[in-house]
Amino acid sequence: SSHGDRVRACLVGAGQLEFIGDNFFSAQSTLEVPTPKPDPAIVHHALKAVGREASTTVGIDDSRSGTLALVNAG
Repeated sequence: SSHGDRVRACLVGAGQLEFIGDNFFSAQSTLEVPTPKPDPAIVHHALKAVGREASTTVGIDDSRSGTLALVNAG
Protein backbone atom coordinates (compact mmCIF):
# COMPACT_ATOMS: atom_id res chain seq x y z
CA SER A 1 0.00 0.00 0.00
CA SER A 2 3.03 2.30 0.01
CA HIS A 3 3.32 4.79 -2.83
CA GLY A 4 5.42 3.56 -5.76
CA ASP A 5 8.11 6.19 -5.13
CA ARG A 6 8.59 4.87 -1.59
CA VAL A 7 8.72 1.29 -2.85
CA ARG A 8 11.39 2.25 -5.39
CA ALA A 9 13.42 4.08 -2.73
CA CYS A 10 13.27 1.04 -0.46
CA LEU A 11 14.37 -1.28 -3.26
CA VAL A 12 17.27 1.04 -4.12
CA GLY A 13 18.26 1.31 -0.47
CA ALA A 14 18.23 -2.46 -0.09
CA GLY A 15 20.19 -2.97 -3.31
CA GLN A 16 17.36 -4.99 -4.85
CA LEU A 17 16.10 -2.78 -7.68
CA GLU A 18 18.54 -4.34 -10.16
CA PHE A 19 16.83 -7.71 -9.65
CA ILE A 20 13.30 -6.36 -9.91
CA GLY A 21 13.57 -3.51 -12.41
CA ASP A 22 10.21 -1.89 -13.03
CA ASN A 23 8.26 -5.01 -12.08
CA PHE A 24 6.88 -3.65 -8.83
CA PHE A 25 3.42 -2.29 -8.25
CA SER A 26 1.68 -0.18 -5.63
CA ALA A 27 -2.05 -0.27 -4.94
CA GLN A 28 -1.77 3.38 -4.00
CA SER A 29 -0.07 4.66 -7.14
CA THR A 30 -0.42 1.96 -9.80
CA LEU A 31 -4.16 1.35 -9.84
CA GLU A 32 -6.47 3.88 -11.48
CA VAL A 33 -8.66 3.67 -8.37
CA PRO A 34 -6.52 2.83 -5.31
CA THR A 35 -7.97 -0.26 -3.66
CA PRO A 36 -6.69 -1.27 -0.24
CA LYS A 37 -5.56 -4.79 0.52
CA PRO A 38 -6.84 -7.44 1.26
CA ASP A 39 -8.70 -6.70 -1.98
CA PRO A 40 -6.64 -8.61 -4.58
CA ALA A 41 -6.93 -5.91 -7.30
CA ILE A 42 -3.24 -4.98 -7.16
CA VAL A 43 -2.20 -8.63 -7.31
CA HIS A 44 -4.37 -9.23 -10.37
CA HIS A 45 -3.02 -6.05 -11.97
CA ALA A 46 0.59 -7.08 -11.36
CA LEU A 47 0.02 -10.59 -12.69
CA LYS A 48 -1.57 -9.23 -15.86
CA ALA A 49 1.25 -6.70 -16.32
CA VAL A 50 3.93 -9.39 -16.24
CA GLY A 51 1.89 -11.95 -18.17
CA ARG A 52 1.55 -14.53 -15.41
CA GLU A 53 -1.18 -16.55 -13.75
CA ALA A 54 -1.58 -16.72 -9.98
CA SER A 55 -1.12 -20.49 -10.05
CA THR A 56 2.39 -20.10 -11.50
CA THR A 57 3.73 -17.53 -9.04
CA VAL A 58 4.84 -17.11 -5.47
CA GLY A 59 3.67 -14.07 -3.53
CA ILE A 60 5.54 -12.55 -0.60
CA ASP A 61 4.26 -9.75 1.59
CA ASP A 62 5.21 -8.33 4.97
CA SER A 63 1.70 -7.67 6.27
CA ARG A 64 -1.45 -9.57 7.14
CA SER A 65 -3.54 -7.56 4.67
CA GLY A 66 -0.99 -8.10 1.88
CA THR A 67 -0.85 -11.82 2.56
CA LEU A 68 -4.65 -11.96 2.48
CA ALA A 69 -4.63 -10.12 -0.86
CA LEU A 70 -2.30 -12.80 -2.22
CA VAL A 71 -4.52 -15.57 -0.86
CA ASN A 72 -7.63 -13.84 -2.23
CA ALA A 73 -5.96 -13.63 -5.64
CA GLY A 74 -5.50 -17.38 -5.70
